[in-house]
Amino acid sequence: MFLKHGIVYFLSMLAPALSSFIAVAFYTRWMNTAEYGIYTTVLMVGSSINSIMLGWLQAGIMRFWSDKLVSVEAIRDLIATAVLVTSILVAIALLLFALVSGEFHVAWVLALLFVATALYEAWQRINSITFQTNHYLIAEIARAVMIVSIGLLLVHWGFSWMGAALGVVLSNLIVLLFSSSFWTLLKPQFATLDQAVLKKILVYGIPMSLSAILFGVIQISERTLIGWFSGYELVGKYAAAYNPPRQILFMIAGALNMAAYPLIIHALENEGAEQAANKMRDYTVFYVGVFAACAFGFMGIADVFLPILIGAEFVEAALQFLPWVVLAVTFHAFYLFYISLFFQINKQTIKEIQVIFLGAVVSVVLNVLLLPLYGLMGAAITAILTYFACVVYGYFRGKGDFRVALPWVDIAKIGLAALLMYALMHQTPSLPQPIATLLLKMLVGGVSYAVLVWLLNIGNVRQRLKGRLGWLRFSMSSLWVRRRLNCTEKQ
Repeated sequence: MFLKHGIVYFLSMLAPALSSFIAVAFYTRWMNTAEYGIYTTVLMVGSSINSIMLGWLQAGIMRFWSDKLVSVEAIRDLIATAVLVTSILVAIALLLFALVSGEFHVAWVLALLFVATALYEAWQRINSITFQTNHYLIAEIARAVMIVSIGLLLVHWGFSWMGAALGVVLSNLIVLLFSSSFWTLLKPQFATLDQAVLKKILVYGIPMSLSAILFGVIQISERTLIGWFSGYELVGKYAAAYNPPRQILFMIAGALNMAAYPLIIHALENEGAEQAANKMRDYTVFYVGVFAACAFGFMGIADVFLPILIGAEFVEAALQFLPWVVLAVTFHAFYLFYISLFFQINKQTIKEIQVIFLGAVVSVVLNVLLLPLYGLMGAAITAILTYFACVVYGYFRGKGDFRVALPWVDIAKIGLAALLMYALMHQTPSLPQPIATLLLKMLVGGVSYAVLVWLLNIGNVRQRLKGRLGWLRFSMSSLWVRRRLNCTEKQ
């Protein structure tokens, strides 16, 4: 089940990732480093505002949709009302920002980005938790195609970073306008709003929004402090180094999480804690195994892939900081898509604030200390230590009634397999064409990792595959017998 849902969500995230890579390839050539730095900062701030203002709602949808005590209609009403109220509050805050700073163009782009993203993500959360995977996939593909098409067109017409950001806004809205199920989210019900549901989701979700605020402090302070100490030119270079591995690895981790989390929650609410724990153990091995392969695989192809993806002036910095960035992204993703689940499943989201607060303090203090001394290397070291602190503290702080021990033996096997795969990719000879070299390295990495997983029997893969093959043989033989019987009866 994880594999089936994981493939669907992987494809749904692969589409926007590919469109993002195409856009980055052009944006880093059509914009200068300062313009690209502003664009990435606006997207980061917009994403952080959305997480801060509506993270509680998105988390509540995922956690309580399967709850027998909460009706679907009550959650839909809550979504419509919450998006409307928060949009008004964000618009007022951005207007004040514009009046104080004079950055009216930034303010209205952020306002549009917030509304479009809030509606789109709430709608997609419903598609996910109701297992409407086909709707989810089609929407992501359509949105991805439009983001790259509209964004590139507007940037080509001279709108620079603003055109790229508006491409995201318009794409979100166009997909929603052609979805019939979306219109149910545009009917706020103030009079009939279920106060009990609101209280339940607020108590659960508000701590997650506060955690998102602290994560926003980590992300925004990192970029703004780089710009403050070193200028937006280095922000652009850091973004070009950080964004490709982050986008690829978060795409993989997010797909695995989106596939597993609804299944774990459904098992917990309908089958009991033991079945949920079994699914969580499977998810642990599946997540670590896939993520490790992708992380080491990205480093194995980076010397060929990054020069194809980004502009020449960004390549040197991207390759220089790649190992550090991949390590930081690994800790960040492991916290978000694994450690954080225990706080959510145990309904102890208030404890998560303490973990992210520690990370925010570490991030701000180390960035202030290390950026003036070491530049972008200081930012990379800070990111590693920040997210490592979150993982370690979160692992011990998140203990509750629902707990699954880490499968250290399988994790060690996965680490060995990933290292051997990377070594083989590193020894792969270069071909005259960069694309051919890239494809050869990917083939070597994929085949070698699959063989090593089989040889090391990671996650009991041999027994699982034999069981599936046995079921397939049984099904085929049963079909053959039925056909023979039908033929005999006809004779």
